[in-house]
Parts: sequence; C-alpha cells; structure tokens
Amino acid sequence: MFQLSVMPRLLRRFSCFSLLAFLHLVVLTFIVLFARNVYSAEVTLAWDASTDPSCAGYKIYKRTSAETYGDGVDVENSTEHEFSLDDGDYVFAVTAYDEYENESAFSNEVSWTSSNDDYFTCIPSEFTVVFVDSEETKGEDGRVENAIDGRPDTFWHTQWFRADPVHPHEMVIDLGNTYIVAGFQYLPRQDGGINGTVADYSLYVSEDGLAWGEPVATGTFADDTTEKEVMFGPKPARYVRFVALSEVNGRPWTSAAEINILGRP
Repeated sequence: MFQLSVMPRLLRRFSCFSLLAFLHLVVLTFIVLFARNVYSAEVTLAWDASTDPSCAGYKIYKRTSAETYGDGVDVENSTEHEFSLDDGDYVFAVTAYDEYENESAFSNEVSWTSSNDDYFTCIPSEFTVVFVDSEETKGEDGRVENAIDGRPDTFWHTQWFRADPVHPHEMVIDLGNTYIVAGFQYLPRQDGGINGTVADYSLYVSEDGLAWGEPVATGTFADDTTEKEVMFGPKPARYVRFVALSEVNGRPWTSAAEINILGRP
C-alpha cells in the first residue's frame, strides 16, 4: 500500500483480482444549504478513472464515524458522486468492480465534518494584505493594515491628500493557509465620516493568488455604516481579492474599518 498524501488530494493504490487503479478521493465542492440554525451540505467526491480495462464501474461508501459501511452506491462509470449531509462526522471510500462484479478493496478514506457551530466563522486574523492599489499614508488613518487590525476605530482609506486615484480599488488578502472560504464581512468606517464607503463591489478567491476566475460574489452594499455580510458557495482558497467598484456618493475613494473572511479549515 502507498502512503496517504496530504489533503486535499489523497492518493492510494488498491488492487483486487485484476483491478488496479489510482483513486484520488477529494472533496471538490461544498454547496451549502444554509439557515442560521440549520445546516446541511452537499458534498461531491471525485476520483481518477481506472486505467485498467477490466474496470466496469465504481461503488462509493459512506458511514458516520461510529458506524461500519453499509451497502455501497453503484455509480457505474461515473467518477464522482454527491451526498447530502446533516450535521455529523462522515467517512467515505470507493471501490472498483469488474464485469463479473468482483470488487476491489476500499480506497483510502476521506473524512468530512458537517457542523453549524464552526462552518461560517471568522477565519483567524493572522492573514495579511499582500496587495493594495492605494492607501493614504498621511497620519495614522489610511494605511491598509487598519482594515485587518480588529479595531473598528481605525480604517483604511485610499489616497486623498496628494492624489485621488479613481475606481476600481482593490486589496488582496493572504489567509496564510488554504481554507474553505464561504463569506466576507465589510465594516465601513465608524468615525462619523462616510468618504470611501463602498457601494458596488466584486469578490474573488484563489488558491494560488494568480488564477482568480469569475467573481464569487458581486453586488451593491446598502448606503449606511452597518456591517455588511456576503455569503457565497464555499470554495477552497488561500487568497481573497476585494474590489471596490464605486463609492456611495460617486467619489473616487474607498475606505474600510474592518474586513473579515468567513469559512472553515
């Protein structure tokens, strides 16, 4: 048997009869059906197809941590399957079978915990801002670090003293590790001023800080100074890119008292 590799891609070779396959068992997507006091998730598991010509199909097995595997789900030639989960600890494994229904041993197991206690929580604030297009360095207020310092009495503000760069304004946050990112919180400045309060925005996530793809969320924040929260389909990411497209009064600035990222390890 091969050693298990590090999540999120687990690799192990299995063999039974004439079957020989590589199974990459990895949670690819978590589509959350979310209510504040009720949590369920749809978890899609996928694996690499066997290159052995005798492989006729696959079965996927699910159990809780306290159970043994029951009957597997025959997914025929599909290499992925989706489960709807309630709160709890779950374990998954896959087998392959040939045309005579000879079945291989289990692949490596993949565990997943569904819990409404910690799923949508603030990711620890050890993250850093690795890019910002503009910040005001005159005085104490204005520096981008103020947006992630945990203090609502400080704020980031784009440059205004010697220049007024126009939208879009953006910052890129490095979470320091890969998380399942599910949401974003934006707190406008709390000092009584409104300059720079974001109106239109876009959010992006990335695993490597290079490939961003389409935004995970776009919209317009309410024109007030309350905290805004944006939820989206959870995605694995290490980097979050917040783009301010406009300001509530149509001026060229952007400001933020606090920014938090929501998700789970």
